[in-house]
Amino acid sequence: MGTKNMNLLERGLRFNVSGLSFKGVVEITLNGSDLYDIKFFKPVRKQNQVMKDLGIKRFDTTLEEQKHLGFLDVFVEDLMHNLEIIVENKQ
Repeated sequence: MGTKNMNLLERGLRFNVSGLSFKGVVEITLNGSDLYDIKFFKPVRKQNQVMKDLGIKRFDTTLEEQKHLGFLDVFVEDLMHNLEIIVENKQ
């Protein structure tokens, strides 16, 4: 899996992935149970409505969480396996 743009968060990290079955952003955070939550986001590009009303074409990109892909309460030893399930489609 190709990763880039690693960013530290208060309780985790966020990075871009480019795998066989998922291309987007992954966020791994430590939760209150001392386990990890994994969230997956896809960039969504939409036209800026205010600028459109002014006759100007401008697009904004936001991240949309893919709620059906996430994992909650993951043990540290299972992090890589769970990432590979979604990003590389390995079962």
